[in-house]
Amino acid sequence: MVIDQLQSSRGSSLSLPIKKKHKDASMSESLTAQQLLRIRGKLEAIVADQPGTKHADSATAALQRMRSGEYGYCIECGDEISAARLAARPDVALCVDCQALKDEEDEDA
Repeated sequence: MVIDQLQSSRGSSLSLPIKKKHKDASMSESLTAQQLLRIRGKLEAIVADQPGTKHADSATAALQRMRSGEYGYCIECGDEISAARLAARPDVALCVDCQALKDEEDEDA
């Protein structure tokens, strides 16, 4: 699995596979194995420290995407989520554009 491979490939560059929904662009910014390990640690800490919360649920979903090789890609459009966005919000599931559309829809509702 991807997570197991991370343990043995610290410091190397790692591109994750994705089942792209709409676009066929290749990954432009890959996360390093070290970055993924750090993010995984943050996600696991959120799940452990905040059980039963919405934040823990989104962290659990992010860990599942990581296990399935879909972490780092928008669940709506399939585009890559920037490494900076993932570092700031490791549980994020949407790219900036899709998040903005969702926020607009939420405001209108």
